[in-house]
Amino acid sequence: MLTRNAGLIRRLNILLGLPSEDLDEVTPGAGWNTLLDRLHLAVSGEQKRVYKQDTFHLAATRDGVRAAQEGIRRQLYLLRHMEAGTSPPIRLDEHFFGDLAKSKSYLFLDEREGFFARYETTDFPTVAYRALLFLLGSLKLRPANFLTCAYEKCARVFVPLRKPHTKVEKHFCSQRCGNLVSAREWRKTKAEELKAKERERNKRRSVYFELHRMKKTKR
Repeated sequence: MLTRNAGLIRRLNILLGLPSEDLDEVTPGAGWNTLLDRLHLAVSGEQKRVYKQDTFHLAATRDGVRAAQEGIRRQLYLLRHMEAGTSPPIRLDEHFFGDLAKSKSYLFLDEREGFFARYETTDFPTVAYRALLFLLGSLKLRPANFLTCAYEKCARVFVPLRKPHTKVEKHFCSQRCGNLVSAREWRKTKAEELKAKERERNKRRSVYFELHRMKKTKR
């Protein structure tokens, strides 16, 4: 995956990771605001989130985020297992992508970029689904681009920033997950080495006592 698309990929991974978020564990206040900051970046591409009663905040309630979470979770299998030329197209009106609430449309004019449109709705699933569709199309992804984090307690679906090496068997959605698995495997290796050393010591000890017993027997 080309790193020049890193910004779009990071936005997409926030949405793909939404089903793995335990909203019951997200604390009110700082914890919830941190999640909203990430979701705001995912759906708008803008880092700064204004703390006021704007459309995003009216839409991104706990119930709204939970509804989007469940909708994306139900469709991850379809996104990962379609086959070009053989799989039928996904009927958007029969899946969560088609469940879009009415929204207001605005046309803006930017001095450098020209015209661009924005859609506002207080239905957060609509906000999330529309952003997800935009990112999937913009990145020209294939089902093979979707990977699953090898840390079993995470198991998030994600898209890597770079094309994975063919010889790499395990893929991680973050450095944290990779570090946790590496540390666990290191501890396991060290434990096996200690067991092997202990078996060797026991073997030498047994030989020593056997030789000592044989010497006493000869006397």
